[in-house]
Amino acid sequence: MNKIWIIARREYLERVRNKMFIVMTLIGPALLVLFGILPALLFQLGAGEAKRIRIFDQTGRLYQRVRDALERERKGDERKARSRQSAGRYEVSSADEMERSLEDARRELAESVRRGEIDFYVILPRDVIASGRAEVYGRNPSDLFTVDDIESAINDAVIEARLSDAQIDPHRIASLSERVRLNVVRVSERGEENISGAGFFVAFIVGFLIYMTIILHGQAVLSSVVEEKTSRVIEVLLSSARAFDLMMGKLIGISLVALTQYAVWGLAAALFWVYGLAALSASGVNLSLPSISPFVLPYFFGFFLVGFFIYATLYAMAGAATTTTQEGGQLAMPVIFLLVIGFYLVFPVMRSPNSTFATIVSLVPFFAPVIMPVRLVTEAPPVWEALLSLALSVLTAIGLVWITARVYRVGILMYGKRATLPEIWRWIRQP
Repeated sequence: MNKIWIIARREYLERVRNKMFIVMTLIGPALLVLFGILPALLFQLGAGEAKRIRIFDQTGRLYQRVRDALERERKGDERKARSRQSAGRYEVSSADEMERSLEDARRELAESVRRGEIDFYVILPRDVIASGRAEVYGRNPSDLFTVDDIESAINDAVIEARLSDAQIDPHRIASLSERVRLNVVRVSERGEENISGAGFFVAFIVGFLIYMTIILHGQAVLSSVVEEKTSRVIEVLLSSARAFDLMMGKLIGISLVALTQYAVWGLAAALFWVYGLAALSASGVNLSLPSISPFVLPYFFGFFLVGFFIYATLYAMAGAATTTTQEGGQLAMPVIFLLVIGFYLVFPVMRSPNSTFATIVSLVPFFAPVIMPVRLVTEAPPVWEALLSLALSVLTAIGLVWITARVYRVGILMYGKRATLPEIWRWIRQP
């Protein structure tokens, strides 16, 4: 046991002192936050400049209505309000100051776009109220937010005109069509709490985080085993320790590296929870995060550890049975497929976390490390299910460690060719 911890310490210190590990551990949370808010910041930068829109209204009835819909938010229509906020402000002007043909108007407005005087122009033909067909031209039609706002404004204007022709008060229709705002409340053993769509993202991030860390650190196990084989360092190490000690020391050391990253990221999340939310609230940004029971954290780390050992032992077996990292990657493809399947099962489980399907897949040891933490943060299953899933995963990890140790003791001294499946089976059966 002392030799295992010495090897684990060497593996751990070798990796945590690596500059890339330090950089990625420290800036990892910042990158996640940056990638989360950067698109919104870029949209806001783009929204700072007003879009200049000119409308040629052949009906003589719709210009003012379209302009009102674009230049001010309408009470109760949150979808349009969000869309306008992301697209920016609008400067709307009329192009029908004088009588002219449609073709002349198109030509003059197109020239205004080319000269940079306007960004878009809209053609409202005489039969737009009956046909429901209009045209918008612009230098940048890929600005989907602005195009969507223009389309919504024209729709509102045309509908109002149709209601007016039918002698129906459009304001009365608007008041009767007021949307219902749904307040979503979670009911659990801890009581009732208001939740938002953030719960979905928390569950997704939990599953994705475990999925990615298992793949990245499992690949580190594979690369380390192959590197020691090709450099013949393993022969020196075997002179002072057993193959099992080397394998377990490597697995424990790399798992501690992953837990160190989790600890740093958890501290960053806690600081953001305490200070970041208050700062955002003071600046006018109301961001609500779903509450997660602290009892979930031991389960989270427990399932990560057993998931790591389940998949890392398979990666170590692949490394011991091959001679190059490329061959090891090919042999480890079925392992990656198992993880990918487990990750995709997250989506139906998030929709119905206590269904029979979710219960079954969360008890499968190869899927449990990803699925069960997602169930715990969405709708907590019975305690016996979580403990049974953890126990089955632990037993599977122990069995895989035993199998991999028997392959490892022979495979790490094999050079020149990749082992075949019959050979691996023979190594496992060898006493």
